[in-house]
Amino acid sequence: MRTSALNGLKSLVPSRTKSRIKDHLCRLRDEISLTSPSKWIEADQYGKFFNNNWHVAYDSTPIPKSSMVQYGSLSLTKGNKSAIYPEYSCEFGVLKLSNALFYGGHGWIFTPQGHLLLDHCISAGNYESMAGHVKVPRLIPKGKRLNGVCLTIASDWGSHYGHWLVESLPRLELIRKTGFKLDDVDHFLCSKPSQGTPENLFKKLKIPMEKCIWINSNDRDIAFQVETLLAPSFPRTYQYPVPWVPKFLQNEFLPMPLAAPTRRLFLSRKDYKGRNPVNSENVTEILLRHKFEFFNPESHPNSQQVFSEAAIVVGATGSALAGLVFCQPGTKVLELVSTDMPILSGSPLAHAAGLDYGYLVCESSYQRAVQWDGTQTTYDFHVNEDELDQTLAKLTSKSESLPSAAPSTAPGLSLT
Repeated sequence: MRTSALNGLKSLVPSRTKSRIKDHLCRLRDEISLTSPSKWIEADQYGKFFNNNWHVAYDSTPIPKSSMVQYGSLSLTKGNKSAIYPEYSCEFGVLKLSNALFYGGHGWIFTPQGHLLLDHCISAGNYESMAGHVKVPRLIPKGKRLNGVCLTIASDWGSHYGHWLVESLPRLELIRKTGFKLDDVDHFLCSKPSQGTPENLFKKLKIPMEKCIWINSNDRDIAFQVETLLAPSFPRTYQYPVPWVPKFLQNEFLPMPLAAPTRRLFLSRKDYKGRNPVNSENVTEILLRHKFEFFNPESHPNSQQVFSEAAIVVGATGSALAGLVFCQPGTKVLELVSTDMPILSGSPLAHAAGLDYGYLVCESSYQRAVQWDGTQTTYDFHVNEDELDQTLAKLTSKSESLPSAAPSTAPGLSLT
């Protein structure tokens, strides 16, 4: 009677919940805690201690730096960490693992011994950043079995087009550089951006869509136990892109030879909430007077080529600036930075691609009272019209003699 009643109660518990409870109880007996730095390891160290399957694509090299120009009267006063720039890049490569665990929408990787591989997530070996990461699980989940060879290019914040373009896609360069063949891969674990067209870019790279397993970055419960995992390292040094990233993207997706850069682009956010000028009509008038096109790269079918033809790019902080990796060296960049989101997101991209970078700080329509914590702002900002006009005059003065590009009627481009 007691057994029957107990079985009745068990039947009310969803099978997925039962599986999770069982997994957690098993791991409690083993006392495995992933929140301790003792369970975190870098790929080259793991390769040295446990096997010899760490394949180096790029050695550690000095990171080139270029100057940043502040325009206007406002300065960044809090929260900005863009000046923290590493002297050297880390070592980049591919780790080949047997029976590894792929965990969560952020694409974290755990070794069979229960170590979290730091080189494969956005903290990229920075222990202080990882220690404050709220998503670190305390216990190892079990995961669904994936047989064959699996390649992961999933990444933290991979649903955002900018992160996907700069942090997920370049991992394929590490695969190519270390001699692995995409034809030998049975499954591709891929973050899928909510905007942009990954299918078009994957088609150019000859990645079969039927082999792709799309990872939702908000899914913290997804887990795969992989028979053989190819794990390219995170293509940044503490969140800063390195020069081989824009070179790879340009070589793969731009027609050669490149056209002379003459276009003047303003990255429009009119279809998105937040970080738009509250005085947009006057800002539009100033931009048109300086012969700028209004461009939404996320809705354009060939945005990478448009960026490559740009002589000047102006835009607010956001994922649209990821397209700077397609700009030719020397392209001028002006980032409109809100005082409520004091981060120069275009700066590291400009450094990596060899661009001429500057920024104009704009007063937010609402200022958060607390210290900026790295989250995005949803508030618009006011652009100082005189300062914008003067800045654009400086940026365009050297290119006045060049012919202006004819306005395009392709999707994503407009004059208003």
